[in-house]
Order: sequence, then C-alpha cells, then structure tokens
Amino acid sequence: MDDVRALLFLLEDELPSAEAVAAADGLIAAPPSGEKDVAAAAARVRAGLALGRPLYAAIPQLASGLARGYLLEALRPGVYGVACPPPESVEQLRY
Repeated sequence: MDDVRALLFLLEDELPSAEAVAAADGLIAAPPSGEKDVAAAAARVRAGLALGRPLYAAIPQLASGLARGYLLEALRPGVYGVACPPPESVEQLRY
C-alpha cells in the first residue's frame, strides 16, 4: 500500500487545475448524487483517469441502491481503489 497524504476530490462540475493535481497524491471521484447522475459520475472517473494520478472511485451509500450500477459503469483499468462508506448492516456486504 502506498502512502497517501493528500487526496483531491473531483466534484461534479469542474476538474481541478494542473497545479492542484500535481500537488495531490491521488484523486477521489465524487459518487453519483442520484440515479440520473450515475453516467455523469462514471464520466468523472474517466476524466480523472486522464489526469494521470491514482484515482479512487467513491461509491454512494449501499442502502441507496446506486452502488452496484455505478461500480459496473465506473470501474475500469486504472482505477486504484474504491472508497466505500461504512455499511449499515452485514446484509449489505452480501450485495
């Protein structure tokens, strides 16, 4: 596991500056905010991969029902890891 000190969060509407990306150890792509945002969130992952830093895909709460569809659309070669919020119950881990 690499040491990660500074992660830059990729928000919904804009990509960070080249200077901010260069100063970050990695990037976290914001999760979808709703069912209609899944494709846009997956596009954020693709745009983040193009920035050339290790990228983590943050997923929505497991109870939202969006996590599986988002992972199927967003995970691709080059994604360094997945940032997952804590589950509310053990049944959610049997997704």
